Amino acid sequence: MDHWRLAYLGIRQVPRELSEFEINTFFTFSKRERAQIDSRRTDLYRLAIALHIGFLKMTGQPLDS
Repeated sequence: MDHWRLAYLGIRQVPRELSEFEINTFFTFSKRERAQIDSRRTDLYRLAIALHIGFLKMTGQPLDS
């Protein structure tokens, strides 16, 4: 895992100040990611894929069961 990804792993609340880089990297979906999320049929599946993508962006690895 890249050292710059470690800053938010395991925290319980979002820091008051975030840089534009951090917001774009960890908390904003690209157009391609939005298309993948929006292609799911129900709200539950859209939430599931959004969480999975967010976890992947934060940790660099997929969720395991």
